[in-house]
Amino acid sequence: KLFNENKHNPKNENSIDKLNGIVNSYLKNIKENKKNPINKKKLSYHEKIYSEKNEGVEKRNKQDKEITTANKKINKEKKYEKLQKKGNNDPKYLVNFELKKEMELEMEKIRKLKEKQKIKNWELFQNENQ
Repeated sequence: KLFNENKHNPKNENSIDKLNGIVNSYLKNIKENKKNPINKKKLSYHEKIYSEKNEGVEKRNKQDKEITTANKKINKEKKYEKLQKKGNNDPKYLVNFELKKEMELEMEKIRKLKEKQKIKNWELFQNENQ
C-alpha cells in the first residue's frame, strides 16, 4: 500500500529500497542464527553487524598500510635509479636520508680536493708561461 501511494516520488522509493534492504539483511541474519550449532555463542544482530564492519575496516586499513609502504619503497628506488642514470650524486637528491650527512661530508672533501687541484693547475700553468 505504501509503495503504491508513493510510487512516483523518487525520494520515497529510495527510502523504501533502504527499508527493504534492512529487512532482507535482518531476515538473512535470523536464518544464519538458526543454523548456528547449540554450543556456539549466538551473537545478537547488532553485534554481528558491528563486528563485520570492524573486520572490514581493519582489513582495509592493513591493506592500505601495506600498499603505501610498498609504494614508498618503489618510489624511492625509482627516484634513486633516475638520479643515478642522470649521474646526479648530489646529497640533496639521495633517497637514503640516513647516509645524507656522510655523503655531504664526502662531497665537501671532494670539493676541497678539486679546488686544490685547480689552484695547483693554475700555478703550473702560470709557471710554464713565465
